[in-house]
Amino acid sequence: MRSFRPVLAVALLVSAALWFLRSPDVEARPEEPAAHRRTAPPAAEAPLLSGRVERELRGARVGVARALVVVACDGREVRALTARDGSFSFKRAALQRSGPSTGAVRHCEVRASAVGLVSGTPGGEVVARVELGEPAEVRLRLFTTAPVTGRVLRRGAGVEGARLSLLVQETPASAVPFGVEVDVFTDAEGNFTIPWVGPGTVRVLADHDPFGTAESAELVLEEGMAGEPIEVDLTAMGAVVGVVRDTTGATLANAEVRVIDLESDELRTVTTDASGAFRVDAVPAGSLHICASEWRHEPAECVEVELAADVEHAVEAVLVPRSGVAGRVVGPSGEPVGGATVMVVGQGDAASPEALQADASGRFFLPDRVGNFEVFAYHSDFLPSSPSTLTAPLDHEVVLRLRAGGRVAGRVLDGGNVPPKRVTLFVTTLRGDHSVGMREVSLAADGTFELGGFDSGLYRMSVSNPDSPNSRPVEVRRFAVTVGRLTQLGTLRFEPEGTLTGVVLGDGSPLAGAQVRVAGGVSTLTDDNGRFTLDGVASGATLYVEAMGYKRRLFSRMSLSRGQTRDLGRIPLKALDGQGSAEYSGIGSQVSPGPDGGVMLTNVFPGSPAERAGITPGSVVIAVDGLDITDLSVERAIEHMLGPAGSSVTLMVIPAEGGPARPVRVVRADVVAP
Repeated sequence: MRSFRPVLAVALLVSAALWFLRSPDVEARPEEPAAHRRTAPPAAEAPLLSGRVERELRGARVGVARALVVVACDGREVRALTARDGSFSFKRAALQRSGPSTGAVRHCEVRASAVGLVSGTPGGEVVARVELGEPAEVRLRLFTTAPVTGRVLRRGAGVEGARLSLLVQETPASAVPFGVEVDVFTDAEGNFTIPWVGPGTVRVLADHDPFGTAESAELVLEEGMAGEPIEVDLTAMGAVVGVVRDTTGATLANAEVRVIDLESDELRTVTTDASGAFRVDAVPAGSLHICASEWRHEPAECVEVELAADVEHAVEAVLVPRSGVAGRVVGPSGEPVGGATVMVVGQGDAASPEALQADASGRFFLPDRVGNFEVFAYHSDFLPSSPSTLTAPLDHEVVLRLRAGGRVAGRVLDGGNVPPKRVTLFVTTLRGDHSVGMREVSLAADGTFELGGFDSGLYRMSVSNPDSPNSRPVEVRRFAVTVGRLTQLGTLRFEPEGTLTGVVLGDGSPLAGAQVRVAGGVSTLTDDNGRFTLDGVASGATLYVEAMGYKRRLFSRMSLSRGQTRDLGRIPLKALDGQGSAEYSGIGSQVSPGPDGGVMLTNVFPGSPAERAGITPGSVVIAVDGLDITDLSVERAIEHMLGPAGSSVTLMVIPAEGGPARPVRVVRADVVAP
């Protein structure tokens, strides 16, 4: 028993200490006489101060649990945490212990805050002021936050280590601007995230010792809604102003002034107004080149200046007039055409043509021009201007007006129905294979394009993909263009691509090092076992197999699906024996373009299917199995004439001696070309 008594004594001391040290924040009941404590408890005391801390959720006000509520009365404070529904209450006894007991009315300030929520006030807490004489109730609102993200830049590059803060101009709880330190720094790329920003109108401030301070544009933030990333530019700015004159002192309107930032090579270009003046704002401070030019004057040397931040630097440029012929190139409606080519042809047989480019405004200048000469302009989107015969010197500006041409539009897709980024177009007239030109065209995101500069007439066009050289070109067989109108070509699709494999044999044994290639496309060599794999073969292509000392073999119109692998099996080659150099299956002739389209049979091999069918050299084939080939390229026409041995083909042939075309049926056979 003696060992039990010390333990009991310690327990009693601890209980007494906990009673005296209990927190004053707990709602306490006033102490009562001992006699009364033995009777039934009295009725609960009504709180002197109660209320609720709220936030908005989906359009409704909801309570904020475990928000800290501080009541300060006469310089002393009492604290409590809100219940699950956001409510709180303080009884009279707890509030009496927080200040003097005299006086019936007490002036108190109620403040609330919670993790992850903001008050939208300079002090960071939502505040209500009450006078406690009778029971009072208050409601305090906090706001849901959202992150603000962005990047701090200087001259276009991210700035590491910039310190961020907020300038709050207005919130739903405060119309007084205030600053907020957020203790956030940018990373190595200049990126930042400020995690807890409440609703209102704010600006993000960035501070960096070497580069100074800058602020973002004004942001209007909604409660709980993250905005788009922003940029804060630490580049110090100034302005460049000035005037451009000639050597007589006269100001020059429409002169071009270029401002070049020597640190970043950024270029700004402006033109002078009617009084010859110019102004360039928001120029990065530092070393600049100011360059002035005017098409009727000699270009002046660039002036280097050192621009300070928040300073207007004044520049005067003086240009020297020059002699010659000035002009400009315009479109059919008088609009300037930049980048047009101007051709100048002097009088006399010995005069050689001279070409120069018009500037972005369509202007050009011919210095020191004397005597008679002819000038015209052309541009890929228009028809050439009519030539003008001039005599220098001139006292007026020469205007070269390009003519409206027809336009062509279409859409291009690859073998997987995906638009390529660009295509190369090779356009020829329908008759005589007269080349109109080759253009590389960048396609829109959906694969569409539109071209101008076509004269009225019939054309054909070959479309190739420079980024996929193995793709078989798409041929547009025939289209008509009318000046001033748009011709739609529809959707042009490249053939799907697959893979060919096989084994090449020579004298019955695998042949290593044989070349296997597609006409105008991909090529490979056989391995030690005579095997080859040829990727990226377009359906419809012609395959060539050849090796030193052997006759070449042709396989026409290879059929492939997208992504398919086709095994051609064993491909035997015959040794050269002086009896021809190539083997294929077809009609047995050599061809060239026909005079009016189609193909001319320039050489009909002795004993060939064509000779047996009565076709003579000089005959012209204009159709194959009912397909008009007069608007096809020679290569595509040949593909239709080739085919498996034993198959028949009907050719529409114009005899060499002339006369009407007649159908001729030819049975294809294996042919040895001389």
